[in-house]
Amino acid sequence: MRLDRQRMYYFLTKGLNMTRFHQQLDREHCILFAAYSVVFCLVLLMTRQVGLAGPEDQPPIPRPDSVARIWVEPNILVSLDCDIPHLEPTLAVNPRDPMNMLGAAIVFARPGAGHTCKTYASKDGGYTWLDTAFPERLTFMSADPQVAFSPTGTAYFLMLSTGRGMTGHFYRSTDGGLNWKPPVAISNLGDYPQMVVDSTSGKYGGRIYISSHESQTFVMHSADDCQTFSKPIEVPNRNKGIVSNLNPLVFADGTLFVPFKVWEEPPKQNPPLVTVYFVTSHDGGVSFSEPVKCLEFPLAGKESRDREYPFIGTGLSPVFVLDPRPAIHRLYAAWVEPRPEGHRVMLRFSTDGGANWSAPKAVAPAEKGSQYQIMLAVNREGTVGVAWFDTRDFPRLDKYDLYFTASPDGGETFLQPRKVSSEPSAPRGAGNVMPYPPYARRTGTGLEAHFQTAFGRWGAGGDYSAMQTDADGAFRPFWPDSRSGTFQIQTARVRVVQRADDEAALGLKVPEGLTARPVGTKVALVADPPRYDVQKQEGELFLRLRNTSPDRLYGPIRARVAKATGWEQPPAEIDFTPALADLPYLAPGALTGGVRVRFKSTEAKGWPIATLEITAKTAEIPGNQKGR
Repeated sequence: MRLDRQRMYYFLTKGLNMTRFHQQLDREHCILFAAYSVVFCLVLLMTRQVGLAGPEDQPPIPRPDSVARIWVEPNILVSLDCDIPHLEPTLAVNPRDPMNMLGAAIVFARPGAGHTCKTYASKDGGYTWLDTAFPERLTFMSADPQVAFSPTGTAYFLMLSTGRGMTGHFYRSTDGGLNWKPPVAISNLGDYPQMVVDSTSGKYGGRIYISSHESQTFVMHSADDCQTFSKPIEVPNRNKGIVSNLNPLVFADGTLFVPFKVWEEPPKQNPPLVTVYFVTSHDGGVSFSEPVKCLEFPLAGKESRDREYPFIGTGLSPVFVLDPRPAIHRLYAAWVEPRPEGHRVMLRFSTDGGANWSAPKAVAPAEKGSQYQIMLAVNREGTVGVAWFDTRDFPRLDKYDLYFTASPDGGETFLQPRKVSSEPSAPRGAGNVMPYPPYARRTGTGLEAHFQTAFGRWGAGGDYSAMQTDADGAFRPFWPDSRSGTFQIQTARVRVVQRADDEAALGLKVPEGLTARPVGTKVALVADPPRYDVQKQEGELFLRLRNTSPDRLYGPIRARVAKATGWEQPPAEIDFTPALADLPYLAPGALTGGVRVRFKSTEAKGWPIATLEITAKTAEIPGNQKGR
């Protein structure tokens, strides 16, 4: 049965607006009308509580751009080892230094065989990143990276290592992730570890929690800044089936929130039904409440129409996030649900710690493709940001783009989605289907070698990706991008501007009186790793400009190729203006997006050399040196 709430609202409202005729009605009609009104209200309340189908689970009407706008800034390449797949990226922002960000990912770069994990640290707000590989990769394979910061700015990194059982290696850094202390080994860690830090000022402030699963979900904690960890404590669960933990949270009062999902094996229906529960702890992870059900939906997986490119099979787990404002007790959940038209990202919220939930809503209008790999965050103003992979432009489902939408009103309505990735990704690219050196398993007769490909194991870029918010309230998606045919980590800055005067305050409106002038002394040339085909003698690279001056450089920003040697048919001009994305200017210290430049050259002729004359619009005006 489908309950049409819009019609019920219509008739109820029409009835209530007829009060001027009430005096003409007899007593029986008045009683009958009142009874119908009560019934309508009860039905509306019931459908909202249980989440039955209605307008709320349909694509919401986007807010007009005059109310709020999404501003997308340039895509920035984080990982520079370009031929090695990077998967399951995760991200954290230092609460004591908003310019310090820490990321991590699985990489196919373990000496000898298999994959390991690396961290990536930025000290300039996400424009440049330094990577770190750990000595333990010589002994262990590793996966499932997690990063976080303590309330005092200490960086934490956790990876799950395998080879001698399941071992967690936990690292600390006091300089934002540039250097790391020797790890603490956690010998009893389960699969798919997820980490959260209590950043409150309460009794358990600073405590670190790690959830993981085997046959059930377990939680351990550290109360001494990672010197030691408690024994795993099993989370109550009386449901039979496959259990997988999800990302834990800490409420403003210090309550630990631990969600997990369960589905039947063998399933009673196809697709299987996924049920998500959560438990809470009020004593620092020592004991837990009975589980509470909060979500129930069909298991999304490889789509039946996706026979040639079966990569939509990971990146489907639910994600939970809290409103960071202490006085606002708003909890959000997002998940992927299979629909006839394709996988859809759904969202609902709770204002009472998960006891009651709003009806589910699709975060974006239905398109022909699929949505998966959810990234979810809430900024300091309470705006909800949702990012996901989307195949709407690719009928064969063989490519994806990163899309973003936001809800300034707490999940009630969503803005028109915006594409964030500047180029589509092809996960079945050459770097992702290359068989990497095998790791060996002992058998009764010898060794069994396992070759792996990134596409075969993590076709959607991993089981999860990440998005955080910075001190300015901007959103920072951190995703596995495969525009080169090899999964690399890309990031971007996405802002949600809710008022026109905010655009002026942020410098998003171009001031008058700007003049185009040479800016060669104000910029530096930066290049992403190049690619070169020896047989064709053709190459390509992505060039960027960094603003090394204290002034904003407004577009158009162009580089005229004044002189070129060793380069067949060089371009007359390289236009960096589109690489600003939605921004009208290049901020001090900022990078443009990458501009693809192709060249044909041979070693005998010498490698390409070009002299660039770069121009941009500038003006010495008040505020020209302020902000990003």
